[in-house]
Amino acid sequence: MRKLILFFTFLILTLIGYNQNYIPLVDTNSVWNITWNCYKPPPYPCYSDYYKYRISGDTIYNDTLYQRLYRIDMSVYCSSIIEDSIFIGGIREDISSKKIYFIENTSWGEYLLYDFKLEIGDTVPITYNNYGYPELYVSSIDSILCTDGYRKRFVYSRDTWADIEVIEGIGAYTGLIEPMEIFEHIPNMRCFYHSDTMIYMNPSVNSCNLEMDTCISTDINEQNIQKETVRLYPNPVYKQATVHILNPRGDIKDYSLMIFDVNGTIKHNNAFTSNKITIENQNYIPGVYFYVINFKDQKIYSNILIIK
Repeated sequence: MRKLILFFTFLILTLIGYNQNYIPLVDTNSVWNITWNCYKPPPYPCYSDYYKYRISGDTIYNDTLYQRLYRIDMSVYCSSIIEDSIFIGGIREDISSKKIYFIENTSWGEYLLYDFKLEIGDTVPITYNNYGYPELYVSSIDSILCTDGYRKRFVYSRDTWADIEVIEGIGAYTGLIEPMEIFEHIPNMRCFYHSDTMIYMNPSVNSCNLEMDTCISTDINEQNIQKETVRLYPNPVYKQATVHILNPRGDIKDYSLMIFDVNGTIKHNNAFTSNKITIENQNYIPGVYFYVINFKDQKIYSNILIIK
């Protein structure tokens, strides 16, 4: 009898875990703490980033309403209150289809970000953060207990690398929009907060605090939003792309663009002479690159560039 009771208890708990109501991801009360650590040995150039994502306000691209997604970078040396608070694009959610979409602030085109309707055995489609299609597939679906209850968890697998966990209402443990690939940097969602309450902490870390949390922090508002904006469009690059700096904080000649391949080799390093620099894809082998914008030799922005 005791074994029977334990069996039904386990069954009920399992059903609770699997049948919880869908938890939306796009929420202005949510904060994602992200680290992007470098593991490349010297003498190769190497950057580590510490930042947070927050959603504030809305915007319209192509007659579609999105929530505004901000990336907040702060100096790990506390040399400034806010190093960057950058509007990076729009994010929206179709709750009926359980799909999340993202569009960069260049408004070049919308990308699928997550599909929470996938089933076991499904191939993970091409998304903004998944370049490995068709390598990734859903190997399992279960539930994980967070501080606010159970959330659905998807495990994406591949034959050549580690599994990727994706949690409903939170995103991938590699980061909200960071690539589900590892090159010379390792993206990592350290923690997820909702309404100032820690909901999830990545089991690979010991603390939710980012290095930037030792500095002074402020909420997003109009006076804190960095007016300087970096745009690269189109991305992926099929013929040529433009790197555009809007509202520079100083002399445009104090800005420079560096492009690295996945081996850390510098492929481009030039100062801006105007607000725009053109990238010709004929000068690059197709693949993934990393670009860095420097202001007075200090990194202010970095992201991924895809050459087709």
